[in-house]
Amino acid sequence: MNASKYMEQFLDLEEQAKSEIIELLKNNPAGRFIQPNEHHEDDDFWEWETVITHTGDDECIGLTAVGLHDDGELKFRAIYPGGSYYNDYEWFTLDEFTHPYCELYEFVVNNLDKADQEPIELAEEDEDDE
Repeated sequence: MNASKYMEQFLDLEEQAKSEIIELLKNNPAGRFIQPNEHHEDDDFWEWETVITHTGDDECIGLTAVGLHDDGELKFRAIYPGGSYYNDYEWFTLDEFTHPYCELYEFVVNNLDKADQEPIELAEEDEDDE
């Protein structure tokens, strides 16, 4: 018997999903950054489209943006439940204990057409709303 059999399978699926997300973004003609953007036609998109996960510090966050940066790393922006910014809404890398990639894969596939070529900076009026 292998007590960690299903955890190993889950972590393997997470790694596969992460690799495929990187390839999808790398080869997406629309861009490598799926992020809130006031220029998208679907205004309601960003109100419900988040990937909820927990960090290694057991903080619940909602990933609202994913981008494949020039260094080849996936980086994210997130909010806390209630809408305040996680990490001052700066791009960050997930820790080794955070595993949202299977769900994030669905988010990326469903929104490849909304991708941008470059990361969008947070507008100053949005920074004041924190």
